[in-house]
Amino acid sequence: MANIQNIMDTYTSNMENLTLPAIATRDLSLITGMNANFDVARSASLMALEESVKEESMIILIAQRDSDKDEIEIENLREVGVLAKITNLIRLPYNAIKVSIKVLNRVKINKYEQHDPYLVASGDIINYSNDNLADKEVAMTNVLKEKFSEFSSLKMTGNDFEILSFLNNIKNPNELIDMMLPPLGVEFDKFQDILCILDSEERYKEVYKIIENRIVVLSLENEIEQDVKEKMEKLQKEVYLREKIEILQEKLQDSDGSGAGSNYLEKLEKLPIKEEFKEKIEKEIDRLKLIPVGSSEAGVIQTYIETILDLPWEKEEKPDINLKEAQKILDEDHYGLKEVKERIIEYLSVLKLTDTLKGPIICLVGPPGVGKTSIAKAIAKASDRKFVRLSVGGTRDEAEITGHRRTYIGAMPGRIITGIAQAKSNTPLFLLDEIDKIGSDFKGDPASALLEVLDPEQNSNFSDHYLEIPFDLSEVLFVATANNIATIPPALLDRMEVIEIPGYLPKEKVEIAKRHLIKKEMEEHGLTKENLSFTTAALTKIVTDYTLESGVRQLERLIAKICRKCAKKIVADEEGKIEVTVKNLHEFLGKELLTFDKQGNKKHVGKVTGLAYTSYGGDTLKIEAVITDGKGHIELTGSLGDVMQESAKTALTYVRTIVDKLKVDKDFYEKKDIHIHVPEGATPKDGPSAGITLATAIISALTKMSVPEDIAMTGEITLSGDVLPIGGLREKLLAASRARVKKVLIPKENIKDLEEVPDDIKDTLEIVPVKHMMDVYKIIFKED
Repeated sequence: MANIQNIMDTYTSNMENLTLPAIATRDLSLITGMNANFDVARSASLMALEESVKEESMIILIAQRDSDKDEIEIENLREVGVLAKITNLIRLPYNAIKVSIKVLNRVKINKYEQHDPYLVASGDIINYSNDNLADKEVAMTNVLKEKFSEFSSLKMTGNDFEILSFLNNIKNPNELIDMMLPPLGVEFDKFQDILCILDSEERYKEVYKIIENRIVVLSLENEIEQDVKEKMEKLQKEVYLREKIEILQEKLQDSDGSGAGSNYLEKLEKLPIKEEFKEKIEKEIDRLKLIPVGSSEAGVIQTYIETILDLPWEKEEKPDINLKEAQKILDEDHYGLKEVKERIIEYLSVLKLTDTLKGPIICLVGPPGVGKTSIAKAIAKASDRKFVRLSVGGTRDEAEITGHRRTYIGAMPGRIITGIAQAKSNTPLFLLDEIDKIGSDFKGDPASALLEVLDPEQNSNFSDHYLEIPFDLSEVLFVATANNIATIPPALLDRMEVIEIPGYLPKEKVEIAKRHLIKKEMEEHGLTKENLSFTTAALTKIVTDYTLESGVRQLERLIAKICRKCAKKIVADEEGKIEVTVKNLHEFLGKELLTFDKQGNKKHVGKVTGLAYTSYGGDTLKIEAVITDGKGHIELTGSLGDVMQESAKTALTYVRTIVDKLKVDKDFYEKKDIHIHVPEGATPKDGPSAGITLATAIISALTKMSVPEDIAMTGEITLSGDVLPIGGLREKLLAASRARVKKVLIPKENIKDLEEVPDDIKDTLEIVPVKHMMDVYKIIFKED
């Protein structure tokens, strides 16, 4: 490469050949004398940059024709570039460099060479000389200066006049053209085309067209602007004067004590808060007086002041609790739930005696639709408190609880303070609904924010980020609801007392429909007892054959559907009074949605009836096992979850330990394949409670001994054959009774749970507790 210092020393010559590393630029317009900054990220450009630093920091920059192309292609590069001096380098993350340069000269590129991995360009330096200018060149320079002067006068900006003063000192037309391109706002591609033209006259013609076009457009814009200005001048004056009069009037009102600021101060004096906080709010009121009305800042301050003044700061008389009235309200609003009501009455009794809320927070846990929210409303009614509901399910932003700091645009208090303000009471019942579905992300952890809210030792000075003043939540009665306590954060769960609300039995659902749902839906659909009635048998059939849920929401929807169809018939004068019975139920709801297996007296080999519990209630579960010739492979099908698959493998291992008792081949697991299947394969199934059912099915398939289909069982099994307790016994026995099962085997440790099972269910079943798998074996296969 040519010696760079020699090149710099010979700039005064008209042309000078040089060879340097080259960088292809995109959307970067450069002219001689310009200082510029740009980022370099492409690997070839980075290598060229590194090489140029070695060569006295000189580099050639050439613009790409198509800026969208990432690959550097020689045919995509311009014929004229610039020679630049690198003045500074700053290394950026992700392998990029910010480069500062000083543009020295234009360069006519003669040849490109690809030096792996960067590009090298050879060319001639293009210098402008002010000596020996031809008359034509002088004339072109003068014409362009006059045109730019006309352009500047139309544009009317001080910056253009400064540029004009600078351009007046330039004599060479080529240099003048280069300097005129940026202030004329020439688009990038045209800018580069003109820079690549070497003939002075041709360059002059291109720039003359551009500046002439700019002058015409500016002349038209100025004419239009002047016309609009004259037409709007009168209206603008009127609007300005009217607004000024309104502002002066508002200022006069504030000064004589009748303005909003005075009203705020009067309200502030009555607030029972500490003086230090009053002084803080007074400063905000003083700021509001000094800020022009209508400004955005005035609105922010005014909203803050009004939010604080509207909060219920004064201590209220504690609500009087009438336990008899509370019991009456709970009984009227909810059927059954004896233990739940008893626990709530106990809670209210302690609340009445201690006159404090420092006990644990109640958390109502149960399946959807069992009435958790309505129970909370009943507690509020029974304790004479206002009811506020806050659904925290899906909340991921901590600011939803603690509020936003006022430095943020659109800041507002948290939903706790907002609820208190809406209730206009500092002693409401505050329901935190769906607390098990609270989330967290980069915005914070709302569950952690709730710890302060629910802690009686801390919430007397609850700090909302928006208020910046502590608020007393100690008299607020908090109640939470959840579907599953497993997903509630442990620290939050530790502050709550869980009250489980079980799913309803069919007869309970029928009673709820009679007492509440039918009356509610008939009123909403404009019906009366003279229009519509339901038989008990029809309601029972709706519950058992059309719904599969622990709660009553679907039941309510079906009753509403019947009411709609009846309303249509009554309005169309088709019928006077309609009675919904078992016979005509299909006319309203269509065919039955659910069918249940009715167990008979048959016996089957390898097929056993189990019991399952889902969020919709209990159900029977058929488990089948088949033994075939093979090589000891075990196949598990039926959409079984990991826990249930492990339970099946545990059952098989246990069976292998008792082969002597079963009198089967000790090596059966090496010579036989075992296939275990649970029907309704599209429905996912999981849990350990099918352990003894799986073991019984395997034993039956191995020994060819049959199992009565009217015997059902549930229980987890261990490798040693012990039967462990299970959950959902109430719902499982209900499913067994509904399927006409005669005998049910349950873990012995679950005997205590039978107290929760209604007597009418227990009377239909022979319930046998078992402690070990051998107890199951003796009962099923009639052996001593």
